[in-house]
Amino acid sequence: FWLKCSNYRSCAPVIGRHAAPLLPERMSFSYSPTFFMNFPKYHAPHLAKGEELVDPAEEIKVNCLTHCSHWLSEYNQCKTRISMRTDGKGDCKGQYEELAICQDHCLAHELFSHIK
Repeated sequence: FWLKCSNYRSCAPVIGRHAAPLLPERMSFSYSPTFFMNFPKYHAPHLAKGEELVDPAEEIKVNCLTHCSHWLSEYNQCKTRISMRTDGKGDCKGQYEELAICQDHCLAHELFSHIK
């Protein structure tokens, strides 16, 4: 058993010497253009008058910096080293990524307890 293809649309399974007949191309599901037209309505959270919605992630990110203090100090040391260079080469992308990964990891554990 192998496929015989003359172009990308007409591949037919071959068993022995004879190719199986090609079936017409059809989608596996019916497409309805109105399927994506009706989105669920967004209902804003109930807030008291004058109260503003606060993202709990912003508060948790600051707390996670203490958890990731090692990566923060690595990043700050790198920024100091780069600022002292005169040739303009180098960056701290690696240290920044490590800090962001640590912060996201910490944030993921804390954030879902704030979901109502």
